[in-house]
Amino acid sequence: MRGKKRVVRLRSATGVVVCAMAAPLVLGGAPAVATAADTGGSGAPVALVGALADDGVSLENARFTVVAQPAPEIDEAVVVGETVPTQTLPAELVEAKGSEFVLRLRPDDLAEGFLSGDGLATVELEIYVPEKNAIATTMASFQLVGEGSGTTAEWAEPDGVSAARTVAVPEPIRVEMELHPLPKGAAERPAGGVSARTEGGVGAQSAITRLIKTSHRMATIGTSYPIGGQKATMFHGSGRTITYGAAVSYGSKWNASGDKSISNGYEFTWAPQKTMRAHRTQVRYGLYSHQNKDGIELYRRWRPIVETGVTKEKKLSKRPTWNKGKGVGKRCDTLPRGTWSRTNSKGKSYSLSTGVQMKKIIDIDLSTKRNYASNSKLTYELAKSTRRLCGNNEMPGLASKTAQYRS
Repeated sequence: MRGKKRVVRLRSATGVVVCAMAAPLVLGGAPAVATAADTGGSGAPVALVGALADDGVSLENARFTVVAQPAPEIDEAVVVGETVPTQTLPAELVEAKGSEFVLRLRPDDLAEGFLSGDGLATVELEIYVPEKNAIATTMASFQLVGEGSGTTAEWAEPDGVSAARTVAVPEPIRVEMELHPLPKGAAERPAGGVSARTEGGVGAQSAITRLIKTSHRMATIGTSYPIGGQKATMFHGSGRTITYGAAVSYGSKWNASGDKSISNGYEFTWAPQKTMRAHRTQVRYGLYSHQNKDGIELYRRWRPIVETGVTKEKKLSKRPTWNKGKGVGKRCDTLPRGTWSRTNSKGKSYSLSTGVQMKKIIDIDLSTKRNYASNSKLTYELAKSTRRLCGNNEMPGLASKTAQYRS
């Protein structure tokens, strides 16, 4: 993140305001088309930026569908067989040029029940390209930082806070999307013979999201690597937000596509142990069917719903070699004897591309991402001969992962 730091406060939405189309952007090259603080001509802050991975495909004639997902208390109450309450946002919130796009969103664009008390929002985005008769979709969560609902409000990567926090001016969430052919019978045409102009929906766009089934999956949210008889532990506190990966299928094959951030309602401290471990939480995942107004299924998605409160651990046998090789001086150092803990979100978040154990269901595992904090911390005991700590990609207090070595 870049920019001047400031204290910001979170706020809930209370109504719906349709946002006007923002002024055209000057885009080019990478999908870094705007910052979250860039409000454009509409005064709406940037929530999401991205691009198509497909070469030579323009989005200027594409149809965009932006659907807000319900806040946790509503989402968690949906039972198998029911339709998920959603809010379809104006397509004009998305600007496109070439293969790139920007989603701008005011907090007040979200109706009551679609912005959580800690300022967290989740949207699903669909892109339909008529000339290819193909669709791309993803989902993402972002968190409100800033005062009110106007130009002072901004969106940032979820940090799991529920009160004021000091942040740098945030970068928007960035995604890359890939086109897939639509199923037979779901071409661009008014759904059910009704005018798309008056109804706002066509056969190529999903209109119904139904929960088909749920499954409890274990997810790694941290790892510890003690050495020499010393102990390590991890604390997972109540109210922490963790981002879990989602997957989409347009037929038989599943692909990782987007993610969703959810907050837990419990806390747990793993007992200090001498063994290397993966620290895991159980997450209830849902399988959802996305259908158009004709009832034709366009795609299916697995996504997280809620942490269940079950925690586990898995012993690890291989110690990482972050204490060796090029750049070791930039990620390792020897500390005094004592107790070391990573307790804040400065630096890099813990992330694992295969963190959620989904392979038995969809042949791939999904990602996890967690920020460090006072209620989400990793702790090592440091003795005379085991005082060396190394990060995997930065110094220990700033790295995504940290391991202990002999000094």
